[in-house]
Amino acid sequence: MDELYTPALVRSPIRLRCMFCLYDCAEQRTWVLGLLPSQQFGSSSVYHSRMEIPSSILRRMELFDLTTEVTAATLNSFLQHFGTNTLIGTTLQAALEYLQLELGVEDCPLSYDFNTWGHLATDTWVKALWEKVDLLDITLLLDREDPTDEDWKTWKKALRHIASGPNLYLNQPLGKWIAPSTRKWRQFYHPPTNTGELHYDDKILRFENDPDDRAYILSLSGEAEAALTDTIPVTFVDVVDGKLKLKSRGPKLADPSLQEHLSFIEALRSKGGEWMWKGLVLDEDPDWIIDALERGSLYCATDGSHNKKLAPLISGAAWVLFCSHSRKVMRGEFAEFSVAANSYRAEQLGMLALHLLLLTAE
Repeated sequence: MDELYTPALVRSPIRLRCMFCLYDCAEQRTWVLGLLPSQQFGSSSVYHSRMEIPSSILRRMELFDLTTEVTAATLNSFLQHFGTNTLIGTTLQAALEYLQLELGVEDCPLSYDFNTWGHLATDTWVKALWEKVDLLDITLLLDREDPTDEDWKTWKKALRHIASGPNLYLNQPLGKWIAPSTRKWRQFYHPPTNTGELHYDDKILRFENDPDDRAYILSLSGEAEAALTDTIPVTFVDVVDGKLKLKSRGPKLADPSLQEHLSFIEALRSKGGEWMWKGLVLDEDPDWIIDALERGSLYCATDGSHNKKLAPLISGAAWVLFCSHSRKVMRGEFAEFSVAANSYRAEQLGMLALHLLLLTAE
């Protein structure tokens, strides 16, 4: 979950609630509903006191039943990662197997009565999950699902509608960059001179085309004192004798200097997704957001909505920024039409809106 927050956001004195999450950066703590240890789960009143947030504020954020929301957030995280071939998936698998070993049972440990068996287990995130699902009488089915050959054929057929070739390049390429990239690019290409560059932290290596080689094969010519201008980000692959082969190229990166003189709204829209800000309610200049961040009085809330029966293709989200010191508010709402619409996507859209707003304020 920490990866959901940018380093700048983590340093900001802000309390953030999204996807059933509360983040208290003023105290440099991660308070994520659903990731709390077992002994901190408790009742709503205990949780209120630990968070030091008045119940009236929690009600305005629509946190009426913390037990239910904590459980929903925890299950979302667990079901998203369990059984996947990732570090988090492997960790969850190992934690669940260790819990089974501690209890000495042959079935899934989450199916046993927590009040009877809980004292045998070490306090862990999985134990906290077990406590929640037992309290709310939720049954988890963790059987492995293996796609059939027909499933893979269907998936490959769907991919061919948007990408082609052995490397699955997009049939419709992405557009030009409209904001500075958050990635640190290392490989660049200068089309007019057929020159490539590899950027390291302490040096720049330049590669040029040898007339005896093919045009897309570049050989090391030495170190460069400064980077070339008007280059584009690319992907090189190594060939023999330290030569590089140009594999793919992208559009020129956006110039960060062009972002310095934009207004808040212009900078926000320059990040893309203008449809997200059509419902933006902004009564005055948003400089108060920066003051609230520095003061530690900014609260952010978001909620998503999806009704599969009434609107199966719509994911909706609403968000609000509120300063408890100045009482100033910024809010907005939007809806996305997509065949991938679901409740989780709606929550993620709300969280994306908050992160873009705070990144723009920064």
